[in-house]
Amino acid sequence: MRKNTVGFFICIFLSLVNPAVISAEEAPIDVAQIKRYEGIFGMCGPQIPLERRMQEYERTFQGSPWINGIMIIEGWKAIQPQPDKFDWSQVDKLIALAARYNRKVSLFFVSFDAPQWVYQQGVSEFKFSDKNPHHKTYGQKRIVPVPVSDEFYGLWSNFIREAGKRYDSNPTVAGVVIMGVNFHSGETYIPLRQQEEIEQAKKFHITPDSVLQYWKKYIDLYMQAFPSTVCKLHIAEMFRNDRTVLDRVVAYGVERYPERFQIQTNKLNGKGDQSGQHEYDLIMQYSSKITVGFQMLASFKDRERQGSMLMTLVNGVRAQAKYYELWFGDATDQKTSKVFYDLWQEGKNLGWEKLLERAKEEGDYTASGQKKKERNLQKNRHRGRRQRF
Repeated sequence: MRKNTVGFFICIFLSLVNPAVISAEEAPIDVAQIKRYEGIFGMCGPQIPLERRMQEYERTFQGSPWINGIMIIEGWKAIQPQPDKFDWSQVDKLIALAARYNRKVSLFFVSFDAPQWVYQQGVSEFKFSDKNPHHKTYGQKRIVPVPVSDEFYGLWSNFIREAGKRYDSNPTVAGVVIMGVNFHSGETYIPLRQQEEIEQAKKFHITPDSVLQYWKKYIDLYMQAFPSTVCKLHIAEMFRNDRTVLDRVVAYGVERYPERFQIQTNKLNGKGDQSGQHEYDLIMQYSSKITVGFQMLASFKDRERQGSMLMTLVNGVRAQAKYYELWFGDATDQKTSKVFYDLWQEGKNLGWEKLLERAKEEGDYTASGQKKKERNLQKNRHRGRRQRF
């Protein structure tokens, strides 16, 4: 009896001296308990009124069983308008709708859509001109927080931890988008094109090394705040003169969190063979190690920008994508989403090569880089005409 008592107190002492002995964080991850984010999902952003989103997706869930859920997009300032005030009501309603129809959601909290009070608490402003012609703010001056700073990290990490407490245990919430060094999209793109932006980057120490270190911190933050939820990174080129930064950010997530770290690009399209594009090649590189997926570049109703659906899925199936995110109008259009689903199943069953053969037969195939060559040739011809006159 005395030996058992001594042994008991030794175990208690060891656990107090070294909490890792009993720490849940150190326990092996039970992969079977991790929620999956796979299938076809519709985008669900705040630019569309909540009532319409609710109505459209309820109708979609009732009539389109191949739609597996939605990606809920909500700005930081809408949820935390004041430092001590949170309003999760819109997110909660959409999650409840998905749960009612046994669908899944991923959460995309927009870090750069920040409340005004963050600047009053020491976060610096980054100013740039929106050069994306597909944005509503195209050509406008924008102000976002400088994300490569301890001040911003502290405030954003508090918000994400609150989100994790609220949603990580919810079985309907299968994924969350990792946000950190972001400026005007969910992608890891950094807008350092204009001289004004380059000067600010110097001022705020936005360098390849600082961006890499902060992305590691943000990845760790999400993994800790959402310990049983898939965490997705929307990858895009960061520094034109140093492509290795993106490579190292992705490698960090894959090596440290292979069970729950996922990557995607937001520009899958069918305008041609996408192999040779840096982000697409990264997806290909890691598709056998982690779950990968894609978001469409545009709606399939915009054929000029998105290209053919058939060629889109040649690129997607070849990369072994496990999930796709469709634009709102495509996800809620039963005919469009069903054709997409059927093509995906055909590609998985027959192989992407069969889809490629069809794309070539139907005239949808364009070789890798061919579109870019054609655009450059057209630009050069235009310059030549201007010079002659």
